[in-house]
Amino acid sequence: NIFDPPVITVDSGFTADYFDVDERLSRISDIDWDADPTHSETTQDINYANGRGSFWEGGDTDTFGVRVNGNVEVEEGGTFTFYLGGDDGAMLYVNGAPVIDNDGLHGFRTRSGEVELPEGNHHIEVRYFENYGDAGLRLEWDGPGTDGRALVASSDSSPIGIEGVATPLTVNIDNVAEDAAYRLDGLPEGTVVHSSDSALTAG
Repeated sequence: NIFDPPVITVDSGFTADYFDVDERLSRISDIDWDADPTHSETTQDINYANGRGSFWEGGDTDTFGVRVNGNVEVEEGGTFTFYLGGDDGAMLYVNGAPVIDNDGLHGFRTRSGEVELPEGNHHIEVRYFENYGDAGLRLEWDGPGTDGRALVASSDSSPIGIEGVATPLTVNIDNVAEDAAYRLDGLPEGTVVHSSDSALTAG
């Protein structure tokens, strides 16, 4: 059979996993982070405007959790100050270590934390929960090479994998024929590829 060639684009960034929860929330630990996410997508930064809307298209506006993780690139090593704003609670981890604790029920507020980062890529993870009312989440940083306080943007560097942590990739394939099969070669171990409502991890 002859099929029209597919149109393939690859977007790198943070992976944002969303978790619907059918009960009131008061702390980040109230969410089962080992559960299957309700929805996942790729985002270039962590900047959800504070308001009544959902964080993702068609998503819930109350009682949900968000986990965003990926790599950031430090071009010049030194002391970095992170600013994590949230309504309700949020926490920031850098290279697996807690840096900012902004947990609990509260209106939108920002807390900060400092960490020494050498030049290179570093893994960050933000966990957040929304109970009722307005919801918002924002991560910024300030340090060498940032030109002042700015949103934390995902690393778009090569190689894809850094110290065993794969940079999230979203592969969009249009014009897919029903009986056709497509294969992606050369992906590092741990790379996650999302296809509609499913996800595959390269072994």
